Amino acid sequence: MQVGVPGRIALSALMATSTAFLPAASYGQPTAQKSEDDTKTFLLADLMQRGEKVYINNCVHCHQGRGQGLPANSPHGARGGVPALAGSKVANGSKEPHIDTVLNGRPQTAMQPFKHLSNAELAAVITYTRNSWGNKGGEVQPAEVKTRRKGK
Repeated sequence: MQVGVPGRIALSALMATSTAFLPAASYGQPTAQKSEDDTKTFLLADLMQRGEKVYINNCVHCHQGRGQGLPANSPHGARGGVPALAGSKVANGSKEPHIDTVLNGRPQTAMQPFKHLSNAELAAVITYTRNSWGNKGGEVQPAEVKTRRKGK
């Protein structure tokens, strides 16, 4: 467990004792099916539930359990730090830049592309970050990610 990073202690303890933090395939729940989920419109509650799992499996290490990120001087942070998602302009702003950042990453930073995730997984995790920690950014649907993936 790490001490001194808010939200990290509880998350670390849960990760050590819960299968909820294992990749979906390891506990019997299939990952998103790209073709089927691309046309489905999900309810906000469903996106949030799914998005939390994707966030824990892919994002929490850098952006932390409460979306506070890591400062540049953190021993676990990237050279330039990791920006907070809580209260961020990206999470509370227009959907398109947020989708593009998660999909394509940010060159010269620790933010890597997540193109390997399905459109439904990306929509879910983006929705989760846009509606957690006090953010009010609204939902993103798989069709919107699909459009951005195609570059439109």
